[in-house]
Amino acid sequence: MLQIEGVNFNVKASGVVQTRLHRYTFPVMGKRRFALMTAVDETGYPVVHFRKAKIPGDRSMSRVEVLIAPDQRITPELACVIGVATPFLWLYFQSGGSGG
Repeated sequence: MLQIEGVNFNVKASGVVQTRLHRYTFPVMGKRRFALMTAVDETGYPVVHFRKAKIPGDRSMSRVEVLIAPDQRITPELACVIGVATPFLWLYFQSGGSGG
């Protein structure tokens, strides 16, 4: 079971994913085009890195590469965390409109 609290939005990294065993936060470093987001567990260990992928011919950089720490065991739970958290990288740079 995953519990999602908040989301990375408007250059604020407030997304949290809680699993049975771990609590992950997702700080972002860098500018929009070259941003790196890291899934950090409750001990401060960087478990997964997310970065925008450069695909030849794709100017939008709409894909994300996921880099998993070499000593990290890949479990179904971690795969779910990755799937849920991947959009946090794009959302970090989104901001709300003025509405109306």
